[in-house]
Amino acid sequence: MVACITNEVIKVTDPAVKLRIDRVHLINYVKKAEPGDEDRAKREELYDAVYHENVSFFTKNGVEVCPHRDVKVFNFDACFRAVYEILIREHEKNSAVYVNIGSGPPEYAAAAAIASMMVDNVELFTVGTKADGFTTPMERKSLTHEGKLVGTAFKVSEPIQIDKFPLDTPNLFLLRALSVFKKVPEKDRSNVKVIRELIKAHLWKFTISEKNCAIGTSVEYESADGKLIDNSKKKTYEDRQRKEAVQYQRSYIENWKEQNLIEKSEISGKRYRITKKGERYLNIFVIEDE
Repeated sequence: MVACITNEVIKVTDPAVKLRIDRVHLINYVKKAEPGDEDRAKREELYDAVYHENVSFFTKNGVEVCPHRDVKVFNFDACFRAVYEILIREHEKNSAVYVNIGSGPPEYAAAAAIASMMVDNVELFTVGTKADGFTTPMERKSLTHEGKLVGTAFKVSEPIQIDKFPLDTPNLFLLRALSVFKKVPEKDRSNVKVIRELIKAHLWKFTISEKNCAIGTSVEYESADGKLIDNSKKKTYEDRQRKEAVQYQRSYIENWKEQNLIEKSEISGKRYRITKKGERYLNIFVIEDE
């Protein structure tokens, strides 16, 4: 299960018990108080206590706890990246995952809902507070009930499943290729250098729809420093480089441009740089192998 911890305990632990989970990912961020800020220090202490109350409950009940305590829960992109990566990792393990959007701020709830719709084998749910279950009716200032830290609610409803509709992710192959493009310094970002790095990263294909390159690459004829090994193969080498340049333009550059992931470089009108949208997509969707 995936859940966000701010000021809730029962809204997280109660559905976890009912759903019989065996592993929980707890997303949490407690901003440190500035020296002398007593109000912030009290809130920091309270929110930290809420987090540890959740951890204590799961630990006592034999549930594996996976902490994610550096995620800024009021930032949509940060939440989306965290939840999306968790779901991808769990998908790789063939796990069925529940995502709780009944706790945490609206930024987390929105991000978690969208990410859940992009990954298979994920159940999305929320959980509401029963009418007589608020810790302090109407005011909700206290997070305790009968001396126990419970969050804003001590009595909650059954988990309410939310029907999903599938959402497509961006083309992940092209995004991984864009991450390679980014690693080549802008001043050195020639077609030949980028193509060479794509080939090395196994991200070079002559048609994006095909699984494997349909033609041999010019790199096969190069030494480690990129120089031609056998001059008798020079014509074949140059022919392949020309074909690669055309393919790079058609299947990589044009696709990136169409999606507004790259734009013309200020260094050279013949080269490109990554846009803010491109940077955002890389930060969110490109997950490195563990």
